[in-house]
Amino acid sequence: MLKKLGFVEGTIPNIYVSAKIAEIIDERAQYTKNKAMDDKYYIDLIIKYLIKWKKGTKSNFVELLGDKLPDILNEKQKIDKVRNLLTQMRCSELIEHADGNKRTGVWVLTKKDMQ
Repeated sequence: MLKKLGFVEGTIPNIYVSAKIAEIIDERAQYTKNKAMDDKYYIDLIIKYLIKWKKGTKSNFVELLGDKLPDILNEKQKIDKVRNLLTQMRCSELIEHADGNKRTGVWVLTKKDMQ
């Protein structure tokens, strides 16, 4: 009911006050921390990391994005989000497993992205 009235956003159990309520109670910064950025923002950060360091693991990316992901997510949800981003990037052929070895868990940019 609160969601229909526009007072809260998110999904149970991760709900937070809406933008209009955050503005009224002067909690704009907390609202922004709770609200997720666009996936493109996170993907761009991963790509910049891979351009600079050439390769990375999921744990590297969890560390990179940990404080940038919404505060509303717990640690497991943040790890799942990073895993989903890596899968999305792999399916879009932006990244691949290093040397084609899926067991190492090391990611690199695809050859076409390196050019």
